[in-house]
Amino acid sequence: DYGVTGDSTNRWLSGGIRPVYHFSKHLSLAFEAGFDYTDNDRFGNGTLGKLTIAPQITPDAKHLSRPAIRAFLTYARWADDLAGSAGGADYADDQEGFTIGIQLETWW
Repeated sequence: DYGVTGDSTNRWLSGGIRPVYHFSKHLSLAFEAGFDYTDNDRFGNGTLGKLTIAPQITPDAKHLSRPAIRAFLTYARWADDLAGSAGGADYADDQEGFTIGIQLETWW
């Protein structure tokens, strides 16, 4: 319930690809390209595209080797209708932005 009059709907389509190049048994570089389309009653509709580059360390030179620790840099651009709702308060008046960080990915 998005607090709008009547029923609330949210439709979301998302896709992406993440090729990984291994320099050695433990060091690799992941690239990611992603695309999202959203249509909902609260934020309107539109697209968001992103590109990410991420050097990472894993225990083996296999695509799904975990745990993986990675630093990342992501650039994203989104549609006019999503301005103020994509990227949080830091990007409230923008339609594009960068983010950096560190991730730890594991499973058990």
